[in-house]
Order: sequence, then C-alpha cells, then structure tokens
Amino acid sequence: MNRNWRATLFAAALYLLVGANLPFLPVWMEAERGLSGGEISAIIALATVIRIFAGPMVAAEAERRGLRVVLGVLALVTMLSYVALYPDGSLGLAAMLLVLTYITWGVLSPLSESLLMAGTQEGWPDYGIARALASLGFILSSLVVGALVQRFGAEWALWALIVTSFGLCLASLVLPKDAPVTVRRSGFRRTLKEGFGLYRNRRLVLLALSVSLIQSAHAYYYNLGSNVWLGQGIDPNHLGALWSVGVAAEVILLVLSGWMFVRSRWSPGALILLGGGGAVVRWTLMGFAPPLPMLYALQTLHALSFAATHIGGLRFLSEEVAPRKVPVVMAINSALAFGPMLAVFGLLAGWYYDFAAGQSAGVQAHGYWLMAVIAILGCLCSVPILKRVSPKAQVEVG
Repeated sequence: MNRNWRATLFAAALYLLVGANLPFLPVWMEAERGLSGGEISAIIALATVIRIFAGPMVAAEAERRGLRVVLGVLALVTMLSYVALYPDGSLGLAAMLLVLTYITWGVLSPLSESLLMAGTQEGWPDYGIARALASLGFILSSLVVGALVQRFGAEWALWALIVTSFGLCLASLVLPKDAPVTVRRSGFRRTLKEGFGLYRNRRLVLLALSVSLIQSAHAYYYNLGSNVWLGQGIDPNHLGALWSVGVAAEVILLVLSGWMFVRSRWSPGALILLGGGGAVVRWTLMGFAPPLPMLYALQTLHALSFAATHIGGLRFLSEEVAPRKVPVVMAINSALAFGPMLAVFGLLAGWYYDFAAGQSAGVQAHGYWLMAVIAILGCLCSVPILKRVSPKAQVEVG
C-alpha cells in the first residue's frame, strides 16, 4: 500500500467516525442521557473553545514526536472516551467525556487534512479523489447508523462510535513512520504572535470575519439539526440520508472546483459571497420546517454554504498571503476567528432550542432564521474583498 492510500485510509476512517458523531451523538445525548439543547450546545461550545489552544499545541507536539504517534494517541483517547460513556455513570462525568471526544476528533480533523494534502502530492489517488473517497466514509456511516438508530434505538449510536473509533485506531497503525507534517510550528507562543500579526491586515480581518460568520451559521444544524428533524416527525432512517446528501453535494463541488472555479474569473471574495448567499437561502427556508422532499433539496446547498465558502477562503489565502505563511495563517484564521464564533452561536442555538421545546416543531425550526441573519452578516463582510489584489501585495505575517 503506497503513501497515498495510507493517508486516504486514515482520512476515510476518521470520516466514518465523524459520520456517526455529527448527526447522532446529539440524538444520543438527548434520548439516552436526557440532556437539554442548551447542555448539548454548551458541551460542544466548551470543546470548541478548548480546541483553540489544543490545536496549535498538538500540532507542535506532532512536529517533535511525529504525526503517526500523535494521530494514534488521539485516536486511542477518542475510542476510550466513547467506551467510558457506555456505563450509566454520573452526568458530570459523561459531560467531561463528551467534551473530550469533541476535542480529540476536532483536533484530528485538521491534522488528517494536512496529512492528506501532503501524502497525495504525487501518484494516485490525488487529493481530490482521496478527499472524495474519505467523504464517502461519512456518507456510508451516517446511512448505516441512521438505520441502526431507527431499528434498535439511539443507544446504538454510541456502539457505532465505539466501533468506528476502534477502526480509526487500526488505521493509524498503517501510517508511515515518517508521515509528513505540513503545518509546522515552533511553539504555541510563536503561533499566537503570528496570529496577532494577521489582524494588522484589513483584508485578512474581513476574510476571517466573513468566513467565520458564514461557517458558524451552521451551528444550529451541526449541534441540533438531527434533533430538530426528529421533532418534526422525520424518520431516523432519513437523518443519515439527509446528512449524506449535504456531504455528497460538498464532495461534488470540491472535486469539480478546479474546473469550475480555478480556471474561471471568479475571485475568492466572490466565492465566499456565493457561499454566504447559499447559506442565507438554506437557513431561511429551513426555518419554515419544510416537508421531507424539500429538505433533501435544501441539503444540496451545503455545497455552497460550506464548500464554496471553504474554497473561497483557501484561494484567498493562496493569492494574498506569502506561500511560506499560508499554513500558520490558515491555523490562526481557523482557531482564533472561527472557533469562538461557532461556540457563541452554538450556545445561542441551544438556548433557542430549549426555548421552543414546549412549542410546535415548526417553532423549533425557526432557530434557523437566527443562522440566516448570521450568514447575512458574513455576506456583508465579504463585499469589500470581492476585488482581487496584485500578487505583489502578498502579506508577510509576523
């Protein structure tokens, strides 16, 4: 098995885990442990904030000890945390374990992405194919776990997470000992220093704000989307399918992005605005608690609300930041800008979910209108960066 396939296998194993976690762990929290929407969102928000500091520190550790070792340890901690959730212990302990699981797989995601980008530079599969194959893991997992939850109950979501995290541990064993680290650090203190340097440039600040607002507008969907759908009477079998449609649309856009955008005259700012516009339409219509066929159609807008915004942000950095500074700027832009907003809006989503809990399912769906407002703010922030700048104006941060 060559390096490309090893990196692809690990990424696919991680996406199998995420495909079980994102749609169904909140369902398990509410159905099996009786947690409210606010408590679920608080757990996810706390993990998000901790990842702001944990991500750079873990990346620095990966540079010292090797990516294979760090990925293996994180995978093992994730699996043990899921296993420890199974005994019906105290809610306090369960909450701490849940925070830990969201931290570990959240830190694993960017490291896995770095591994995939570095490990597929030569040979086959290339990055686009490898990323698509990995995302198929999410689709497969969400469909299977949805069927299990429908037939056997929400308890089986935890069993699925234990099994998929065990598979992630096995996948970490096939990584080459010299697995590359593409995001190199000289320490957490230097990372913060370079991060503050980022905010001296107005265009990068606007990039961070626009992308962060548009992506953070997914908070209600990420934290409680499945719970809201269940409240609307949607069959659990459809939960996995609905999430899968969104990921499939995202994958299609990512695979075709080179043909659709890189060779076109679309500026990065225009892609971000396109993504924000898709988010506004998506969350506005979702707020009306539409019927199932329309929900499937709206899920395809994930290709815009997430993928187009993501591609626009990456292209913006590649065009306007000096190449040697792109990795650290990507890390800071994600950790210091995206994380806090997602945490805050996630708490807002949980508060609204609980507020509407005693009312009709349609009222709970109105929470998406809050997300639409956030996406509109992101669109407004993207307008000043619609125009490209000269390549000579590339930013040297730090």
